[in-house]
Amino acid sequence: MIERVTRSPVETEEFGRELAGRLQPGDVVLLEGPLGSGKTVLVRGIVRGLGSGDHVSSPTFVLVHEYRGRCRVAHADLFRLSGPSDLQDLGLEEYLDGSFVVLVEWPERAECTDWGPRTWRVALEAAAPEERVIRVRVPGEGSAG
Repeated sequence: MIERVTRSPVETEEFGRELAGRLQPGDVVLLEGPLGSGKTVLVRGIVRGLGSGDHVSSPTFVLVHEYRGRCRVAHADLFRLSGPSDLQDLGLEEYLDGSFVVLVEWPERAECTDWGPRTWRVALEAAAPEERVIRVRVPGEGSAG
């Protein structure tokens, strides 16, 4: 388990860059936390750390954004899913073919329990207005799949 406390969005993004150094195609990163906890800020850092200069925003309305850097990245926001059938319509499984790093905000909306053996679980908690506690469970720790 990796645990980090960040005290600004800049620090949260920087932690995302650090985390990106450990990611490779085929990894799935599940980001959990309430609205405003910093999920998209962390994603921006991961995308930057994977070498993309693309503008990063929450894909709440289009559901999936793709970015290119040292590897392909798919960033999904499942907040607006109404159920598992929406996930099938989204085609997210196409991104789980091992050629992408897949970043998923609101994964609990998918009602999926098996994202694969290379699943990272990231929990973000707002401890204060600018302070975030970020806990990362890396693949192979407990029941990460």
